[in-house]
Formats: sequence, structure tokens, C-alpha cells
Amino acid sequence: MGRCDSFCACRVWCDCGDVGIQVGMISSKNVYEGRLITLSVTQTVLPNGHQMTVEAVQHPGAAAVVAVEDGSVVLIRQFRPVINEFLLELPAGKLDVGEDSITAAKRELLEEVGLAAKSLQPLTTVLSAPGYSTERVAIFLCTETVATLTPTPHAHEVLSVVRLPLASAVALVRSGEISDAKTAIGLLLAESVLGASHP
Repeated sequence: MGRCDSFCACRVWCDCGDVGIQVGMISSKNVYEGRLITLSVTQTVLPNGHQMTVEAVQHPGAAAVVAVEDGSVVLIRQFRPVINEFLLELPAGKLDVGEDSITAAKRELLEEVGLAAKSLQPLTTVLSAPGYSTERVAIFLCTETVATLTPTPHAHEVLSVVRLPLASAVALVRSGEISDAKTAIGLLLAESVLGASHP
């Protein structure tokens, strides 16, 4: 079956049993366009032939970095006004227009924690909330960095840099104290990749 990654007046074909059903968008309109997201309301046909209204958050995508050196991982403690809480997270941010995920990951690491990545290793790409959002977050591992200037977060980013042993950060994931999804996935994958070489 084909896949459509954007909200458009497209058609893809899906074989459902013995009948080919035309799957895709019948019509779509943007009901809100903001700084970060666009909200679309789309009439679509599902693979079983059912027609439904889909309310979706269109997001440009994001990148996150698990930066580990000498057994310690660099995290940020960031205030999230949507939930009115501080969270421990990986350095991360949305892709700018025309920007690829590697460039975004390096930029966010530099802006948020003041580290320049020598190289990045892809870990995975995750869907944040596929039930209602198109956001995909590319997660990278970085084991070689160079300290540069003082972090330069944006005015709307209330954050501080936190360094923890990787094992301690993973323990916080397992205990539920780190609840941000991209951060939990990134830390667990980094632990798996690095293994006993970074206790």
C-alpha cells in the first residue's frame, strides 16, 4: 500500500480482501496556522472503505541528541508551559524550513547546551503521536563534542543544563521520573548501543 506523508488531495490504493478500495484524502482545509503547528481537518477514506473526518496537527518534524561523554549524558531541565511542569529532556527542537534532521540536531545541541557535535550516529526516528500528529523526531547519538560558547536558548525556552551518568538517567526512565517519550527512547537506545563501555 502507498503512503502519503502530507495532507493533500491524494489517492493511494489498498487491497482490502478481494476488493481494491481507493484510500486517501477527499478534501482538506487548514483551520489554524501557528508558529509551530498547523491544524488540518480532512475528509478521508480508510482502507476498510469507511469515510471519516480526521483532525490532525501538522508538524515540520524535530531532532534530538543523546550526547554522551565519559559515561555521562547531557540533558536539559526545561519548563513546558503546556503541562506547567519542568521536564528532563534531551536537547531537541523542530526543523527549520529547508533544514534536515542532522543539521537541526547539531544546531539544537549548540544552542541549548553549548556543545558542537563532531559526528552524529542515527539511533531511530519516532512518531510522537500518530493518532493526531505528523511529527517525526529523529534521534541521534553523539559521543564526541567540543565545548563552545555559553548556551543560547531562545527567550521562550526556560531551561538549564543537567549532566548525569548514563546509567542514572536510564534508571530515571525506568522509574518514570523521566517521562518525555523521545528522551526515554533515546536514552534506552543509547544504553543498548554503548553497552558496558559507558557504565
